[in-house]
Amino acid sequence: MKKSAFSLLTVLALGSVFLPGAAWAAESIPDKLAGEASDAVDSISRGVSGGLDKAVDFLDDSAVTTKVKSALLAQGKIKSTNISVTTKNGVVTLSGEARSMSERGLIIDTAAHVDGVRSVRTQDLRIAPSTSQSADEYVSDAAITAAVKGRLGMASPGYLTDIKVETHDGIVSLYGAVENSQEYIEAQRAAGEADGVRGVQNYLVVRKK
Repeated sequence: MKKSAFSLLTVLALGSVFLPGAAWAAESIPDKLAGEASDAVDSISRGVSGGLDKAVDFLDDSAVTTKVKSALLAQGKIKSTNISVTTKNGVVTLSGEARSMSERGLIIDTAAHVDGVRSVRTQDLRIAPSTSQSADEYVSDAAITAAVKGRLGMASPGYLTDIKVETHDGIVSLYGAVENSQEYIEAQRAAGEADGVRGVQNYLVVRKK
């Protein structure tokens, strides 16, 4: 009888030792799983949010492109139909051929005033050769371009040879990048002094330091 009572007391004592541990384990496992699940949900949420942000940026750029194209079509004075428009982060790039210098300026101005446009890149927006130009006029423009390039090559400080030069009806357009405002001014001056130049359109940009 005493042995049975001792055994019973031992079982009860052991139960009092191990049962709290078991209860803690039973409680801690669900808590741990819940925490991991919460972390997983947060990670997925961040991924979805980032993806949505990128999608919104893409849709915004697409919307800007559409609005620019619509604005160009609505501008009755723009006759060119081969103008390409792309947008990235609000920066619109125009490419193709305008029929004249004045139309090119109108295309740029129209795009720049569209809502959502941060800036306009126009380096690839050219002026189409005039079909009404005679052979003498074409040769004259070619000669002016050569003369301007020669002037740029001789100009101080002598770093202007990489500038792209185009001439249409005696109007010279300068494209490219220069190191500072001095080179910008010097390029304009040198181009304007070449024989046959009726005007200079300076589209040069100064490199950011």
